[in-house]
Amino acid sequence: MTTHLLWYRANLPHQSFVADPPTLPPVQVPVLSVWSSGDRALSEHQMTNSAAYCENGFTYVRLEGYGHWLPIEAAKELTDSIIEFSSRGD
Repeated sequence: MTTHLLWYRANLPHQSFVADPPTLPPVQVPVLSVWSSGDRALSEHQMTNSAAYCENGFTYVRLEGYGHWLPIEAAKELTDSIIEFSSRGD
C-alpha cells in the first residue's frame, strides 16, 4: 500500500492540499462519463456534477454492480458505451 500512496503523493504537490484549486477553462468537446454503483473512490454526485464544466454536451452512463476499475470489471459494457457515444457524431 505504501508504494501506491507514494505514487499519488508524487503526482500532487503538497501545497495543492491547502491552496485553492486552479481555475480551468470549460471542456469544449462532448464528454462521455461512465460511473458504476460500486465505485468507492468516486461518488455519483462528483461524476454528474462534472457536467457543469462541459460546454458541448455531457453524456452520463451509470453501470450497476461494478467497482472503480471498469476497464477490468466491465470491459464489454464500457466498450459498448464508448462505441455508442463515438458513433453518435456530435
